[in-house]
Amino acid sequence: MANVVTTINNVPVTITDDLDGTYSIDLSTQQARQFIRKELDQLREEKQELSAVRDGQEAKRLQYIAMRDSAVASKDEANAKIDNLNLRIAELQAFLQGLGDPT
Repeated sequence: MANVVTTINNVPVTITDDLDGTYSIDLSTQQARQFIRKELDQLREEKQELSAVRDGQEAKRLQYIAMRDSAVASKDEANAKIDNLNLRIAELQAFLQGLGDPT
């Protein structure tokens, strides 16, 4: 079969029949280099889009970690206040019981 001229990604490309059931593109032609540049641009664009998604997800992850850390700190603060109140309650109950006053 003869060489085939086709359009790939809007770039005319000559595909050479290797006579063994396979085809190849002559990478030394201007057409091939133009095709490769276009492919490279598309790959870079896809990488950039995925990098933006990844960076956005990382920002969300860090935000959720900060929110969790804040909630843990708030809970720990409330627990410390409760412990302090429990201590004061126990002291006052012991004082009243020491006086024979039922509580």
